[in-house]
Amino acid sequence: MTTSCFGAVFMLQVLRCALHEPGNAMQAWQTILIALGGNAAVLAARAYLAKLFIGHKLSRDVSSFQAELKATSAAAIERLKSDLQHWKDWELQDHTREDKNKAWN
Repeated sequence: MTTSCFGAVFMLQVLRCALHEPGNAMQAWQTILIALGGNAAVLAARAYLAKLFIGHKLSRDVSSFQAELKATSAAAIERLKSDLQHWKDWELQDHTREDKNKAWN
C-alpha cells in the first residue's frame, strides 16, 4: 500500500470511531481535516525535499557547465589569437615579397 492508501484507511478508521462513539467530542469535519492535513504535511515534506534535491543537482550541473564553458572559451581565444598572428605574419611576408618584386623591376 502507498502512503495515500494508509492515510485513507486511517481517515476511515478515525471517522468511524468519531461517529459511532457518542462520548467522542471530535466531529466528522475535524476528523477529515486531521486525516487530510496529515497527508498534506507528508506531501509538502516530500515536495520540499524533491525541490532541494533537484536544486542541488541543477546547481552542480550549472557549475560544471560554467567550468567547461570557460575552458572552451579560453581555448577558442588562444586559437583565434594564433590565427590572427599567423595571418598578420603572412600579410607582412606577402607585402615584403611585393616590395622586393617592385624593387627588382
